[in-house]
Amino acid sequence: MENRANFRRNLIVRRTNLGWSQEELGERAKLHRTAVSNLETGLSQPRLYTIYDIAEALGVSAIDLLSDPPPLQKDRQ
Repeated sequence: MENRANFRRNLIVRRTNLGWSQEELGERAKLHRTAVSNLETGLSQPRLYTIYDIAEALGVSAIDLLSDPPPLQKDRQ
């Protein structure tokens, strides 16, 4: 259960830290924007291949998405 919460938090934090919209992440991970939204809100659960596609798009490992999330960067330049 904790992996699901970690995944959602990591997805939001890592996408936000990159300054990406849900639509941009969706394009990079070959997902529709609403799919990204549903994953972030917990309305849907990702399949394993989706976790790998998102991790690749974000430039992290699948393990990184399931681990404790990094801090949110408040000051992006």
